[in-house]
Amino acid sequence: MPFCNDRELQFIPDGVQPLSCLISLMPAPDGGRVLSLRENQRIRAITRQVMGVSASYTFEMIRGHAPRVQQAIQKARASSRTDSTVLLSGESGTGKELFAQAIHNASPRHQEPFIALNCGALPRDLVQSELFGYVDGAFTGSRRGGSAGKFELADGGTLFLDEIGEMPLEAQTSLLRVLQESEVVRIGAAHPLKVNVRIIAATHCNLLDAVEKGAFRRDLYYRLNVISLAIPPLRERQEDIPGLVNTFIQALCTRLKRIAPQVSSEAMHCLQTWHWPGNVRELENLVERMVNLCEGLEIGKPDLPEEMTQRVSPPQSSVLTSLQENERQHVLQVVSEQKGNLRQSAQQLGISRTALYNKLNVWQVDVTALANEIG
Repeated sequence: MPFCNDRELQFIPDGVQPLSCLISLMPAPDGGRVLSLRENQRIRAITRQVMGVSASYTFEMIRGHAPRVQQAIQKARASSRTDSTVLLSGESGTGKELFAQAIHNASPRHQEPFIALNCGALPRDLVQSELFGYVDGAFTGSRRGGSAGKFELADGGTLFLDEIGEMPLEAQTSLLRVLQESEVVRIGAAHPLKVNVRIIAATHCNLLDAVEKGAFRRDLYYRLNVISLAIPPLRERQEDIPGLVNTFIQALCTRLKRIAPQVSSEAMHCLQTWHWPGNVRELENLVERMVNLCEGLEIGKPDLPEEMTQRVSPPQSSVLTSLQENERQHVLQVVSEQKGNLRQSAQQLGISRTALYNKLNVWQVDVTALANEIG
């Protein structure tokens, strides 16, 4: 019985380069034929590009030399080599999706889709249909022919669930089932679909508190929290602000095709002492505003928002969060145990001696006095 095997079928739209896929036509026992289409890699790549399902950020694009940022990057790089779920925590604007994309791009799944879903940006009744999809006629207003959910779109790749703490409890139950069984059931469907998806979740809130309050499933929390990464807020990495400012200025001025202005030391001091409730996102938006309104080649204190220049920095103790204070006490305890030897202390802490010096300077710790006191 004649049949064709692995023939190439081309689609040539007007004015567009041809796209092709491989076909196989196999004989069937009843005299029919079974036609199978094997998707071309180029078609898949173009499909992802059109749908916006690719990750653009890499670890090399993450700016920051602060110890906690470097620790987060190091841990994220290690996590990229695995398929374990990752839970990113940090305030809004700290760059959690940037880390998620970097992890994906450094992983064996980097050529597969990266799909992002903000669980807090959807109406509660649409979360499940967005995640798991639905069949034709599943509910009033559903798209004719049904729709694939984010899990199906991310098959083979990574699904980034932002603001996971905002997910409704009923959707949490369905998500837990997918993580356990590696299969999804579209709304209204009778049969499951196998999926191979890595999950990276992110939250700006304390999920353990949500668990204790009954707003988040405990079993789902432990499923997600295999590898946890804490992204520090900008106010806790003030030494990174000059580098971030210069990076944003250079990128913006390259796009605007204009000479990049410098930032005066007085203005930079104001930027470094601001509390940055919007974190890196707020800083980037402010830099864009300053560059657009700057008429000379220097951004000075008058170019900053009034509330930023008139604000008096609060006392050191009020700036420190409980997390910072815990870190401070831990570092000082290690230095004390090492009898003031900063080289050995840095080695035990897993940071460079320069980073340790910077921490002690930020905390206004007199190293000489500390060593004498210990001795």
